[in-house]
Amino acid sequence: MQRSDITATANLSDVERGKNNVEINISVPRNVKVSRATPDTVTVTIEDRVSEQKTVRPEISTGKAGSSEAENVKASPSKVTVSGAKSAVRRVKAIKAQANVNGDSENFSITTNGIPVDRKGKKIGYLELSQSRIKLTGSVANTKKVNLNVKTKGTISSKYNVKSVDVPNSVVIKGSSKKLKDITEVSADDVDISGVTSSTKLPIDVKLPSGVKLADQSKDVSVDIVIEPLSSKKLQYSRSDIDIRDIGSGLSASLANTTVIVTVKGSSSVLKGISKADISLYVDLSGLKAGTRNVSIGNTHPNELDSVSIEPSSIAVTISEK
Repeated sequence: MQRSDITATANLSDVERGKNNVEINISVPRNVKVSRATPDTVTVTIEDRVSEQKTVRPEISTGKAGSSEAENVKASPSKVTVSGAKSAVRRVKAIKAQANVNGDSENFSITTNGIPVDRKGKKIGYLELSQSRIKLTGSVANTKKVNLNVKTKGTISSKYNVKSVDVPNSVVIKGSSKKLKDITEVSADDVDISGVTSSTKLPIDVKLPSGVKLADQSKDVSVDIVIEPLSSKKLQYSRSDIDIRDIGSGLSASLANTTVIVTVKGSSSVLKGISKADISLYVDLSGLKAGTRNVSIGNTHPNELDSVSIEPSSIAVTISEK
C-alpha cells in the first residue's frame, strides 16, 4: 500500500464562524484497517469571505545583473481582486508578478502568475484572484556605474554632534550602449547642509546628458547625514541663585521663595559638562518702582546649547524703598 492510497477528509458542513475542532475521516483500501490516526481532529477557523482590489507589483530580472535593468514596465491588469478569508485578504500588500527576461532584448512582453504577498514579500495562500495571469511589458536598458562629482556646502551648527556625513562617490546610470560608452563621470549641484538639525537624507541633483537616466538603484541618491538626537537635562534653582540687576537707586528687592526648573537641550556630549554654574538666571529691574509684580526671568548660557526653557518663566519681585 502506498501513501496515495490513504485519504483524509474533514466535513465542514456543520461548522460555525470562529475556531472549530473537526473530526478527520480516514479512507483506506478494502481489507485494510486503521488502528490509530494522530491527530484525529483538525482546527478549522471560519471567517467572513471578503474581496478587495490589490495593486500588481512587477519584479523583473534581466539575467544580466549589474549591466542592465528593466524600465517602463507595465502590468496588465494593474489591479487584481483578491477573495478569501477576511484576515488573509487584509494581510495582502500586493500581487507580485515576477519574471525573467533576456537582457539582450530591447523590448519584452511576458505573461506570468500573480502571487498575493504580505509586507515582507511572503506568499499568502488559500486565496482566489480575479485574474491569476499577469502580462508584463517593458524594455531593457543598459546600465553603467560611473564616478559622481558632488560637494557639500555650508556647515552644521556646532550645537549638534554630527556622527557622519556620507557623500556618495558613484552612481549607476542607464541608457543605450552608445550613450553610455564614453561616460565615466557625472556631476551634481552642490548640496547645502547648513540648517540641518537632525538625521536626514538630502537629495542630489545629478546632471545627465540627454537620453541618460539614473538607474533604479541610484534614483534616490542622497547625502546621508547622521546627527546624534538632542538630549535634555533639568537643573533646579532657588531664589538665591537668581541675580537682581539694575535696581533703582534707594530701592531694595526680594524674590518670592520659588523653585525654578531650567531645562536645557543639546547633544549628550555637550550636556555632559553642563552644570548650574554654566547658566545664570537674573531679573532685570531697571525702571521699576516700589511694589510687587511678576518679572520675567532672563538667562545667559553657552552657545553650544540648542535651547533653554525656564519654568516658571517669571517670579514675584517685591521692591521697597530703603
